[in-house]
Amino acid sequence: MGHDEFFKQYEEGIFRYTIEDVLHDAILHLADKYTLVIVTSSSGPVVTNFINKENLTGCFAEIQGYEVHKSKVVKIRSLLEKYELPPNQAVFITDTLGDIEEGNACGVPVVAETWGMHDYELLQSGNPAVIIDDPRKLVPAIEKILC
Repeated sequence: MGHDEFFKQYEEGIFRYTIEDVLHDAILHLADKYTLVIVTSSSGPVVTNFINKENLTGCFAEIQGYEVHKSKVVKIRSLLEKYELPPNQAVFITDTLGDIEEGNACGVPVVAETWGMHDYELLQSGNPAVIIDDPRKLVPAIEKILC
């Protein structure tokens, strides 16, 4: 399967999902207090369309997909520079070990969540700042890091 065909199927598949209410509320709460950005290996326009479908338009200042750069390290570092933030004043939320490693490489505290791709043990091996197992713990985890 080629790149274009993969993302066509990905786009069709992602629209079958909806964001849980607790996460939807967390995004709205965080967007009122912080600048939110999505850094993804997926297609930026596809993620933007999904965010729009979920009525979260305007919550994210930017959505940086693979079109910006393949490396999340490059994207995170450029965002830190753009928003004039020291790494310890940003948070990277993820569900994969690879992302934890990229966040750590940038010096950004990582919140790993267990309801996504990788399980607790694998996430723990990357040494994130915190691992959460419940979406209701997301906002408190972020606010504890940024306080």
